[in-house]
Formats: sequence, C-alpha cells, structure tokens
Amino acid sequence: MIKFLGKLFRHTHVSFLCGMIDFGLFALLYQKFGLSIYLSYATAFSIATLFGYLSHNFYTFNYRVINWRSFCLFLLQVLTVFALGSFLIEIYISIGASPLIAKFSQMCSTFFLNFLFANIVVFKK
Repeated sequence: MIKFLGKLFRHTHVSFLCGMIDFGLFALLYQKFGLSIYLSYATAFSIATLFGYLSHNFYTFNYRVINWRSFCLFLLQVLTVFALGSFLIEIYISIGASPLIAKFSQMCSTFFLNFLFANIVVFKK
C-alpha cells in the first residue's frame, strides 16, 4: 500500500506539471495566437504528453531506460485519453463552459483514469 501511495504521490507531482504545461500552452495558443480550440488542445496535449511519459518513466515508476513496450502502451493510453478529452471538452462547452473552463474540467476528469491505466498497464513491472 505504501508503494502504491508513493506512486500516486509522484504521479500527482508529474501530472500537476503536465497539467500546467498543457493548460498554459492551450491558453496561450487559443487566446494569444488565435488557434482553434482543437488545434490548441492537440498541440498542448502532445507536448505535455511527451514531458509526462519521460517524467513518469524515470521519476514516478523508476524505470532506468525507455522501455518500448511501455512506450507503445503509453501511446495507447494517450490516444484513449485524447479521444475522451476531446469528447469531454465538447460536452463541457455544450453545457455553457468557456473553453478554458472546459479544458480544466477535462483535465480533472481524466486524472484518475490516467493514473490507473499507467499503474496497472503501462508501467507494470
């Protein structure tokens, strides 16, 4: 249980940094550069995801090298969460949320799914 809580604690740190990168880039691209919601989302998500994979690999789950199996499973996780996130953003906007609130809500909504998938499937030792 202590190992699990340690992973959850480290995952929360990395996810918070990824969230800051993701949300900050999304806001910058959408508000300052006028990109569409979806192009801003895809770009910010991709950059935060690369940071997240490397950080989770070396810090959260203590891998010493990049494992191609975990990388491929991580890509599956990313595509799943990206699709779910796009759907959630649509829902939040359709019920009246601003794009920034919709993005933040989507990030909160997918946090535990990301942790569970990473812990049980992607970085399983």
